[in-house]
Amino acid sequence: MQPLHLMYRIRGQSMTPNSYRLPLIEITSIPAGSNQSETYRHLLGLALKAKAKPEAVDISTLPSTMIRLSPAAKAQLDAVAEQYGMEPRAAFAGLCAAGLAIMRKQLRQQAGLNKQAAADIRVPFEPKSDNQRRFYEQIMLGLLADKIVFAEGSTGIGKSRAMAAAALEMARAKKTPVILAAPTVAVMEHLYEELQLLNAAGVTYSILPGASEFVDDIALREYITATQTTPELDIDQTVIEWVARGAPALRPDAPLAHALGENAAWLMDDLRKLATNMPVDDFALRRPKRRDDNPDGESRKLLESLRNRAKTETDIILCTHAMLAIGQQTQWKAVPEPCVVIIDEAHQFEQAVASVNSDQVSVYSLRASLARLRRSEGLGKGTIASKALEEASKLTKHLQRFDIDGKTHCLTDASPEDQEDLRLTTTCLRSLGDKLASKSLNELRNIEHYRSALKSIITSLETPSGKGINRVDLAFSPDRRYPSLYCGPARVDMQLRNIWNTAKGGVVLASATIYIMDASGNSKCDYLRGLLSVDFSRISTPAPVIEKYLYTLPCLYVPSPRRRDALMPPRKQGQNTEDDWHKELALSIEHITSTAHGGTLALFTAYKDIQAVAKELDLLGVSKGRIVAQQPNRKFSEYERLFRTIHANGERPIMLALGTAWTGIDLKDHAASDETDTLLTDLVIARLPIGLNKSNSMTSRIERMGMHPIINECLLTFKQGIGRLIRRENVQHRRLWVLDGRLFTEGKWPGMEALAGGIRRLLKEYRHRKEF
Repeated sequence: MQPLHLMYRIRGQSMTPNSYRLPLIEITSIPAGSNQSETYRHLLGLALKAKAKPEAVDISTLPSTMIRLSPAAKAQLDAVAEQYGMEPRAAFAGLCAAGLAIMRKQLRQQAGLNKQAAADIRVPFEPKSDNQRRFYEQIMLGLLADKIVFAEGSTGIGKSRAMAAAALEMARAKKTPVILAAPTVAVMEHLYEELQLLNAAGVTYSILPGASEFVDDIALREYITATQTTPELDIDQTVIEWVARGAPALRPDAPLAHALGENAAWLMDDLRKLATNMPVDDFALRRPKRRDDNPDGESRKLLESLRNRAKTETDIILCTHAMLAIGQQTQWKAVPEPCVVIIDEAHQFEQAVASVNSDQVSVYSLRASLARLRRSEGLGKGTIASKALEEASKLTKHLQRFDIDGKTHCLTDASPEDQEDLRLTTTCLRSLGDKLASKSLNELRNIEHYRSALKSIITSLETPSGKGINRVDLAFSPDRRYPSLYCGPARVDMQLRNIWNTAKGGVVLASATIYIMDASGNSKCDYLRGLLSVDFSRISTPAPVIEKYLYTLPCLYVPSPRRRDALMPPRKQGQNTEDDWHKELALSIEHITSTAHGGTLALFTAYKDIQAVAKELDLLGVSKGRIVAQQPNRKFSEYERLFRTIHANGERPIMLALGTAWTGIDLKDHAASDETDTLLTDLVIARLPIGLNKSNSMTSRIERMGMHPIINECLLTFKQGIGRLIRRENVQHRRLWVLDGRLFTEGKWPGMEALAGGIRRLLKEYRHRKEF
């Protein structure tokens, strides 16, 4: 009997002797939450646990692959092979076949139990469709069994109502507190409104906002006072009058104001509506408190009262993804320890956890803040502000020496030949940190953030390689190549598992983009399961609930063969230049917007592309009054408001946008019927959303797994992006334009065939398709 062939898996300098080339029996359907290797290990485990006899399988014609086995599983496999006088590879195939029979029996039994259980579930609201009923039943089945449910529901089925109703039912079942988390305040407030529309008798619920949702009343009053002696400071008279009245909520019925009650005041959304000239974000309440923060500030008292109420009196707590992550980070001091967690837009949650546990320093932003402070205060060259600005400039020049290949550099994993550069980097950072520690800079915007972030970065860089939990990455802006430093954990598995283990009453991970179709047509969520570190034994993966009209209403437009090369984003010399590509994009968008029945949203991945295309559209004669071109450092809600205003004035608006526009914008005209809603009729994908996730944990995943996470993140974001087009049933004149020529040009996108294939499989779902 030949021993099982052992292969060493190399990762850096380590070699782990636990991967084997094993034959694969045919499986018609792989469970949604597992990848190929996990599925075969699961089948092997089922057979070994049941002490099943290996089935006779001819392995001579079976494909094989490398599969990792634990030492215990390997020992059990060898024992079975010896017991039945079989080669270990044949024993593996035979046990997998026996395990497959066991799994099919279990699935049939579970399907029967689920059908009976679903029949017993009472839907506590009038569902608008069978799909909404099915989505609610699926998440309730999982919660009643304390499972972690991967629940995909497409746009339009009414996920928010179903999740709010599930939260109420869990609260009535005394599985409290229930945390209902959303990626943004706007989505969180929408869930709050859904709770208000349902019968919540006997259940208490409240919003738990972050500090940044409140105005720092002390800082704003000091600023207003300063404007009396410093005329160059901008101030709005409407803000002065608002503060004089005690900064009351402009909309008492708004969700956050409603949660605060009759004392609602000092809300940042209100200040943004009133201020047109002031640096609004400078007046957001900070977290954590600065040393000079006044604990008696009115807004901080409001925030604390709301948090105390949530901790002691509330059954359902609504918060953002970031607040839930902060709750875990503070060992559930900032947020009550949950029994049940329901997360909307769950595909974004890992990024929020990584962000909360990380620090970022944009050296450009720091320099700009120091320069503004020096100008506004009239500070000379010998002042601390000037010296800190000089140190920041030195640091910029030093870090730009690393910008050789255009890639992100992990400074905590520097090679021996880079140690001198790393020492100089640490010296520069420490010198800058010493200057920023001066009390004379306490009024610098975000000074406490810069201080704490630099401290974390320096500590991580001075920790011996391989012994620290944090990594420091150096990245550069796409255009001007400004350096930014990111410091945070390479992985957030521990933080995520802590949240799931704490929520013993069940978890719902909901989104319109949970599953990705594999090459065999199976809907899989194994990437997201791995990303969110969910235990396979606790997972529930009901089938996605999809509205058919998402693919039957719109018409898909793709480039004709003669236009595909010109619409390929340039990546190397010899291809069309970036200027040529921008001109071709602008020509295409001009054609689209000239024939659109309503507004157009064009999705990009870089601000420089937006600026270039906006300029080209102007040269083509497109009215500037129609164009909404997103720029950095401004709230996205401002662009959405402008887009809606242009449409309300009878024009067909054109938005060129990125970031939130891919995942969090809902452009519906609430005043119009489905048939007459023309706020957004055309959606343009200018370029595939590759590499948008810049978190440390994502960088670490790429190092471990190669292109796999990049491809899956792109597929999920693309699926979110095209979901912006159809937001309600019975809309008309909808068109989807996918302009990225790389998708349709065979052999011209080396290394990304898997991504192109995944996108093309998704686009095949559209019934109506044309070339342009």
